[in-house]
Amino acid sequence: MACRSHTCITSDLNKSNEQVTHFIESVFEIYSKYYRDNGHGRIRYFSLWSDNCGEQFKNKFHFGWGSSFLRKYYLDAIFFNYFAPGHGKGICDSEGGINKHAVAYAALCGVRLVSAKDLFDYLSIHGVDVMSKTAHALHSPGERQFHYFLEGSFLNYHPIDLKIDRINCYHSFAISKRNPLLLYSRNTSCFCEGCKIGNFTA
Repeated sequence: MACRSHTCITSDLNKSNEQVTHFIESVFEIYSKYYRDNGHGRIRYFSLWSDNCGEQFKNKFHFGWGSSFLRKYYLDAIFFNYFAPGHGKGICDSEGGINKHAVAYAALCGVRLVSAKDLFDYLSIHGVDVMSKTAHALHSPGERQFHYFLEGSFLNYHPIDLKIDRINCYHSFAISKRNPLLLYSRNTSCFCEGCKIGNFTA
């Protein structure tokens, strides 16, 4: 089992759901190709964890994208999990801090970084090594990868629209291949054998 950190860099400051889902699909395709090329077959289950940002993650357009994404990649189920509001800092925040510190240190040393592409080029060389890794910690990154996206790579409109009455706080959601147009909701995240095959109401 391995943990890799992926940092997506762009000069596009939109930060919308379309940008987030483009990042997710780009990273997912890396692993999808890796598994196929190494004879492991397709990825069947996909679990996403994020904060509760309504513009980027926790909105009806994100679930609409998830339904399309599940069918596009022939997933058995996709899970949407959200950290509690005010959850504090985590691994992703730490990785972002490490990258920002590396760039700030480079600037102090006279390295000229004036664009997102400069940032990507610098970190791709100087930011990939993990100086310390917590022993036996599954979520401690052992490798860093960086991805660059040109401005204008992202859609500027929602390609999928749907009706959802309410998105509850502290709930976990899932979409199953049994019915990719049905959004399941749970009070907590669950990855038991029943839920993994889409039997979320058992």
